[in-house]
Amino acid sequence: MQAELEKKQTGPRASEKPGRAPEAAAGSFKPAEKTTARIFDLNRFAGDNQTSAELVETVKNGLDEIDSVLQKMRAISEEASGDKMSAYERELAQKAIDGYIAEVDRIVEETESKAARLPNTPGTQH
Repeated sequence: MQAELEKKQTGPRASEKPGRAPEAAAGSFKPAEKTTARIFDLNRFAGDNQTSAELVETVKNGLDEIDSVLQKMRAISEEASGDKMSAYERELAQKAIDGYIAEVDRIVEETESKAARLPNTPGTQH
């Protein structure tokens, strides 16, 4: 007990700087810092996962629209491949196909634009 009392009376240790907590106490913040960093990473990953889900949904919607247009194009091309269409009807069928191709291009551009507006989408700049 006497040794402890003398230690307290002599002031801070030589390795300690006045006005600061001992080094051992400073080391006790390491687990808290690691936990804070992990929480930050988890929050960032959760945001990334949400963005990824939104990106997948955006692309899926675009692909569904394109699939619908391709089915219409297939129906027209199957009908045009038979011998029952006149030259004029084939010309109209070709114009319809050209319109559907333009529609697919529009869907692609719109889908890319929606995807680019999502935060942290790979390959985009915000």
